[in-house]
Amino acid sequence: MNLSHRLETTSTEKAFDFDFENDDTFISDFDSPVLPSIETNVDNSLGGLSNELLVNSTLLNNSSNSLSELYDDPIEYGDPITDAYYWRQQEGSASCAVVAQISIYESLTGERITESSASEVAHQQGWFNPVTGTPEEYVGYILEDLGINTFQMNDATLETLQYALSIGDKPIVGLDANEIWDPQYDSYGNPIEQENAGHAVWVTGIDYQIDGSVDIILNDSGHPNGSASMVDYYDFMNAWQDYDYFATIADNPCT
Repeated sequence: MNLSHRLETTSTEKAFDFDFENDDTFISDFDSPVLPSIETNVDNSLGGLSNELLVNSTLLNNSSNSLSELYDDPIEYGDPITDAYYWRQQEGSASCAVVAQISIYESLTGERITESSASEVAHQQGWFNPVTGTPEEYVGYILEDLGINTFQMNDATLETLQYALSIGDKPIVGLDANEIWDPQYDSYGNPIEQENAGHAVWVTGIDYQIDGSVDIILNDSGHPNGSASMVDYYDFMNAWQDYDYFATIADNPCT
């Protein structure tokens, strides 16, 4: 049973009439070679590594305090305060991409799907492994199964994310969790490359500060402070580069 059928058997309401609209900005790339799984690192020990990172992590939750104050200086792209309502912390150690997709689905439709149901179906379909995570080429398949069109690419740019957010679309990116949860710097203040810990997060906003700095706002299911968490531009780009600037864009059917 796929998720679409399962949802239809539990609810008679349909919030949207899903209508595909071709957008040349986003290019589907399902013919690419097999790519690394999101939520794994080189020694397949993300679970232990995540726990170690969380102890000393500098990532702060901003959805209920400093983020709301940013409306004095409006957030240029996205609506991270609204999207923070749909954040949830993942239950499985490797389910970040699954949770990102069902959280986005809930934000677009109002329909809540449990992580266990989505993970079960995705595992049956070969899109997700509860130990190693979701291969990049399958990030978006849960959303597609639920009637939400997605556009997948490598070599995305910040401008790609900005455009997506500006029209109400919902980006998921693959990045190195080490480099956003506990960034390290050299003596010149440049981000240091760390061991890869593959992770998928939902980008909900991009904010340009008066001082010239840029914050990327995320719903990060892997961190207890991951709701509307702000990551510095340079840390984000350093982490995103490790996964070839991979992004899956969920098309908002209402825009």
